[in-house]
Amino acid sequence: MKSLIITLLLLSSFFSNAQNTQDFTITYSYVNYGLKKNVSCELITSNDKSIFVFGQDNAEDSVFLDESEVVNFSISGKDSIGQWVFKDFSKQEIVFRDFVFSNNENTPFIVVDEFPDFSWEITNIKETVNNIKCIKATTSFRGRSYDAWYAVDIPINNGPWKFHGLPGLIIKVVSLDNKIQFAVTSIKQTTEQSIADERLLTDQTISFEEYAAYREKAVDEFIQKLYSKLPRGASIKVNSSIDHNIETEFK
Repeated sequence: MKSLIITLLLLSSFFSNAQNTQDFTITYSYVNYGLKKNVSCELITSNDKSIFVFGQDNAEDSVFLDESEVVNFSISGKDSIGQWVFKDFSKQEIVFRDFVFSNNENTPFIVVDEFPDFSWEITNIKETVNNIKCIKATTSFRGRSYDAWYAVDIPINNGPWKFHGLPGLIIKVVSLDNKIQFAVTSIKQTTEQSIADERLLTDQTISFEEYAAYREKAVDEFIQKLYSKLPRGASIKVNSSIDHNIETEFK
């Protein structure tokens, strides 16, 4: 934490004497309590572009019956590249890489998404988060509502995942259902160009509408497979991993 404070002081000095034309790497912890996931992620910013890269974990596909006799299943995907979110502010474009379960396997896709308008409500609440002076803001996006805290002294109009649009670096984001959390753990200036657009050409590209349809079909396929193993007329309640995703609504 002491090193983070020193870094922030250096950043404040830098921003007071120069324009933000340098590259920065901001490390976040990402916690998903529903999926029992806690990984380190990186936001790499460079002028008007950025890429947010999720850390890898050891999660595997799983099916289990909880204490309420609800069938829970989680279908995860991973490879050497992983999941990321790319933003191009000059073009108002956002694309991301994710996995979709289809035909009994996880397939990575590059998804072209709409540039999100988070419609932030900035409050008058000033708080210190991780020893950083912040202002609180709120928003709702694709099925979840969030509290966020941004640093007024770090004029980077960006944040973790798809979040952006506040007048300062987003330091922390927490969903109001306490299922999702992002929080800054370190900030450092980098000396090399770290964002390569070639990364975006590694897989098949689909629209967000196609991605949503794939996800819905994947859940339906898995549920039908579960029912095929039950006696005729049996009924079960299913809770899929989609309920634990950052986005729970796709329209």
